Formats: sequence, C-alpha cells, structure tokens
Amino acid sequence: NFIIIKPEYGTGSEKLFYCRKSTVTIPPEMVSQEYYNGKKASFSMICIKGQFSVLGCNLHIMKKKKRRISQVGSLVGGAEKYRGDFELLAKEISQKFLGLFGFIGIDVVMIKGKWHVIEINCRFTSTYIGLKEVYGKNVIKSIFDLYFKNTLDHSKLIVRKEKKIIF
Repeated sequence: NFIIIKPEYGTGSEKLFYCRKSTVTIPPEMVSQEYYNGKKASFSMICIKGQFSVLGCNLHIMKKKKRRISQVGSLVGGAEKYRGDFELLAKEISQKFLGLFGFIGIDVVMIKGKWHVIEINCRFTSTYIGLKEVYGKNVIKSIFDLYFKNTLDHSKLIVRKEKKIIF
C-alpha cells in the first residue's frame, strides 16, 4: 500500500518519504520503490568476474516519524545468523551481473521469513567504517587485495564483536 519516494541521486535515507501509492505525483528528480514491512538488513561483499566473498552482515536501525522513514544506523555484524542466506543471494547477484567489481552493498528486507533484495549499491556503504573493528584487519586486506591484486580472498571471517554505528 505504500511507496518510498527518494532522490534519484542520493545516499541512505536522505530526503526519503513514504506515502500511499494513489496519493502522489512523483517529481522527475525523484524515484519510487515499493515499501515492504519487515526486518531491514544489509550485507557487504566484494566481487570480481562472477566470484564473490561476503564480508559483513548488518542489521539496519530504522526510525519512522510522521511521513518520514529513515535508517538512523546499523549494527555491523548484527545479522551474522543470516550469513548463509546472504551468501546465496550474493552468489545469485554476482552470477547474474558478471561485470560487478569491487565493494558492493546489498540492502535486503525479510518478508514472511525470506530475504529479498531491495537495492544493490555498487559503492562503499556506511557499514564499511565498522568492518575492521567487527571482523578484524583481514577484511580490509581482502578489499585491498581485490582492488590492487585482482585476487579474491575466501577466508572465513569471524565476528569479534558487533559495532553499532549511528548516523
């Protein structure tokens, strides 16, 4: 019943509104997407030539106020119990989009017990700042090796502690 309206070129929850589908005309500089109730999360991965490695599994901290909805933070490492689900999604994404390269942030929502991809961000995302503290220095080395050596490290990452990031 609801849609999200946001700038075509923006980041995160900047200038993001929600409303009923039938009550709005969308300005040309904005885009819309379906709003889905459910648990919000993301995962970070690195990709090269259809291969991937999932780095971080994060829960989003959301806030609704009047007609505004925003992500106010993330719990980096907070969605580790879903890593298996995220790895299946990462495999599907990296094989469908063989040209993906580098650090990729995937926003997901859980609907009726199943994760669905909402957005694929082909750039560093805000959760990057917590990766080293949560997963250790090897996660940064994996990113460095991809960009400077074109190698993909499949080492298992261990959560040392979760990290809450508030924007």
